[in-house]
Amino acid sequence: MPDFPISTIEIRYLTVKWGPYNFDLIDGLPTGTAIETFVVRSFLGKIDKGNLLDDEVETTTAVIETALCELRGTTSIDVFFKFPTGETDYYSESGVVHTLVFEITLDTEGEYPFYYHQVVIYE
Repeated sequence: MPDFPISTIEIRYLTVKWGPYNFDLIDGLPTGTAIETFVVRSFLGKIDKGNLLDDEVETTTAVIETALCELRGTTSIDVFFKFPTGETDYYSESGVVHTLVFEITLDTEGEYPFYYHQVVIYE
């Protein structure tokens, strides 16, 4: 089950610096807390919290412009995407779904993952 409302981010051939897409986590955080640090990772296919991430195909470096991702305020994260040039398993004419996993640490030192699985990459 994803942690965000269902909508789709579409990535197409030769896309670079596509974004920012803002993911506001305020409704999923304990009241009065703030995001201290975060990592955004991408995985091939639709995965959920029950999946062991070590068993999944990580696509982060091919799909996310990690150097451009940043915290906006205290509860939301901006993410930029790129087309996975050369990684033919990561896109197709009909689209390939990728799941984003937000691994955040709060100012209270609590750690939480959030899942979003509607990034679709087209040839």
